[in-house]
Amino acid sequence: PVGHLARPLRIALVIERSGSGTGGAENVAWQVAAGLARAGDAVTVVTRAGTAPPGVACVRVEAPAGWQPLRVVAFSRAAARATRTGFDVVQSFSRTRHQDVFRAGGGSHADYLERCHGPSGARLRRLSPRHAVQLWIERAVFADPSQTILCNSTLVRDQIARRYAVPDERLTVIRNGVDLARFHPDRRGREGARLRGELGAGSRSV
Repeated sequence: PVGHLARPLRIALVIERSGSGTGGAENVAWQVAAGLARAGDAVTVVTRAGTAPPGVACVRVEAPAGWQPLRVVAFSRAAARATRTGFDVVQSFSRTRHQDVFRAGGGSHADYLERCHGPSGARLRRLSPRHAVQLWIERAVFADPSQTILCNSTLVRDQIARRYAVPDERLTVIRNGVDLARFHPDRRGREGARLRGELGAGSRSV
């Protein structure tokens, strides 16, 4: 709905910890921020700790670094205050309550608990403050019709739709991208022998 604007979009990306060379949501958020900035949008990373890519503004908000339930709630509230005005789109990569777009990269926390601990174990763990806070935010986000949910696979999309009855029009699948420069096949010939020598892995023919 905002793609027709002549001016660059003002985009806030919310991630609790921001940095390059990391894994998971942090790496995805970094790459998205850098890509949007290269495309000409005005990007701001809102974070509790860390930095932002070159050309991207960084706003650090206050939240305790200790007890996880308190940290999650405090960061969610601080991020909401920081992004309340001045942005066309707010996307969160962390478990926060208020945004336009929520990236459910790992699926739902409820499904995670059942996969790891089974139905009975999941019920028990729901009583802990750590899991209760994450499940509360999750339920609120998935019940909020104003929020678009980004999923990185059809499996995640289908799990969320089934468990929380989120309609199809709110669920969008955008799979994780691949850095084609970093993982280019030509690097095998250029760097493979050197790396195998350093690791003492011997020769390999393919």
